[in-house]
Amino acid sequence: MGLKISFFGSSLASFNRNTAAPYYKGIVNALNKNGHKIIFYEQETYRGPAFTDKEKSDWANRVFYQSKKSALLDILSIGSKADLLVKISGEGMFDKELERKVIQIRKQGQRIVFWDVDVKTTLERLQKDPNDQLIKLIPEYDIVFTNGGGQAVIDAYKKLGAKHCIPVYNAVDPETHFPSKPNPVYDCDLSYMGNRLQESEEMIEEFFFKPATLMTEKSFIIGGKGWENKPLRKNIKYAGDMTENFQNVLNSTPLTVLNIGKEESNNTSYSPSSAIFEAAGAGACIITDNLEGINSFFEPGREILLAENGQQVASILDELAPAVAKKIGQAALRKVLAHHTYAHRAKEIEKTLDF
Repeated sequence: MGLKISFFGSSLASFNRNTAAPYYKGIVNALNKNGHKIIFYEQETYRGPAFTDKEKSDWANRVFYQSKKSALLDILSIGSKADLLVKISGEGMFDKELERKVIQIRKQGQRIVFWDVDVKTTLERLQKDPNDQLIKLIPEYDIVFTNGGGQAVIDAYKKLGAKHCIPVYNAVDPETHFPSKPNPVYDCDLSYMGNRLQESEEMIEEFFFKPATLMTEKSFIIGGKGWENKPLRKNIKYAGDMTENFQNVLNSTPLTVLNIGKEESNNTSYSPSSAIFEAAGAGACIITDNLEGINSFFEPGREILLAENGQQVASILDELAPAVAKKIGQAALRKVLAHHTYAHRAKEIEKTLDF
């Protein structure tokens, strides 16, 4: 018989800044398939047409509450009946209050988890304020799960007094991300899919737009919100705002797919982003920057291609044969299906919980 688990987080919905949504959904869906009953408590702010995903959330009971203290206390009372209480970092308005309340409402025999989905932000917060309440609260949690981070993050949380700190890395859901029939509309030498964000634009300029400038004979496609306002060279095509429904075809069609790990990762490095696993799940030949720890997940040169700058991306495109690109993409697909699905992550979580 499975566990009843209460999650207190931001939202399961996919929208512009909620980059953790694929991670939440993958974990929750996999736990549900293993027989656990999931209730995900999120503020009413994230409810409505602008935030609602097209797919059904039949793998989780989403409970919305109003952004006022009385509503928070109500859902804490209901949620406290679960076997496991999970406080996810970055919840929003009641973030710090939930950090305390989840500990205060625990009952005998219950376990409580602090799940840090933005380790860099959390650790910077604690370094800036030695009196931050979370420093005293961390030892009260039974387990700290982190969205990546490697040994450096484990050591940081151990230093804060965490009983157990376990990284739970991004992965792929093979039911939503899989090889798709190539579409000639998206045929190109290099594609990049991602919204235009200030914090990542410099890296995109280097790794995507610079190769396009250096290799005018090659074709490039970029997708995501914001790029429609940027003047593009003749060899770059804008694919529009690419929704989840188009991700598989845009990962399956091009010769190579670009993913910038350092800019998309909030976990102080040492974990590929969700987008890398999703592209691998579609059999894409991925080019990425030399993210620390990437070789713990993929074998460089055989399952993924690494570049230090735009010039190296251009060199890869100049030398890469389609047959080799296909072979690398297939190797990446085999790797994620064998070791990096959310079903694997759910098993890791259950092992930690001794379930």
